[in-house]
Amino acid sequence: MEYLIDTHVALWWWANDKQLSKKARKLLSSDKTTIYFSAISAYEILIKHRRGKLKLPTALVEQLATEVRAEGWIERSVNLAATVKAAQFEADHRDPFDRILAAQSLTSNIPVVSIDGAMDSFGVQRVW
Repeated sequence: MEYLIDTHVALWWWANDKQLSKKARKLLSSDKTTIYFSAISAYEILIKHRRGKLKLPTALVEQLATEVRAEGWIERSVNLAATVKAAQFEADHRDPFDRILAAQSLTSNIPVVSIDGAMDSFGVQRVW
């Protein structure tokens, strides 16, 4: 099965954070699961780190792409179809990163792994 992970899922995975659900942890650790990591998540992580809203190890910041590949995750580019879909959402959810992730989930027909119930307003299949 294939899944797109929300940004916080990747961060909690790397930090071995207890907030990560057992189901999410199982999906991320299974060799039967294909995990997609969105380019928008990389952008969100790096922007928040640069603005001081997110403190991360220097190695993770400098080698983010390497870390993603080391996990066996597949990079998911943001394409035109997803950006159009994100712009068309009528849901009053102002987080542009979530809007893109939801649009990627819907245009690719891939469930998103996320704790964020607000994602449901976009009509995604959310797993937690």
